Amino acid sequence: MEWNTPEEFQRMILERMGIKGGWTPPIIPHTSEWFEDMMQKSPQTAFQSMQMVELAGTEECCGACGVAADESLDTDDSDWVENWIDTRHNITFRLCNDCKAIQEQMNGYKFEMLTVDHIKGKI
Repeated sequence: MEWNTPEEFQRMILERMGIKGGWTPPIIPHTSEWFEDMMQKSPQTAFQSMQMVELAGTEECCGACGVAADESLDTDDSDWVENWIDTRHNITFRLCNDCKAIQEQMNGYKFEMLTVDHIKGKI
């Protein structure tokens, strides 16, 4: 198999390792693409996040409790809203630190901050 781009090379290596479908980049939370993907993976999470975005009036909010990112600047660090990825499942969320900690404890997620390197497949 020939390759012309880094993505094609990565797909070729993954296929040789027996990983079907190749690499799928993580999706930035609260985008239309993310909501479509989450409707397939976890409709309850998608609906809850949609409701939080609607109530907060911005996509820059915690998908679990609705605290908006700009509101978090006036509070302590526990309410900062960031994009997170559980690399074991290649699933992303936009959460405040409190909700991130709850998700890790209750659902066993191991979150890392979502970076450009994750999206480009360098991590």
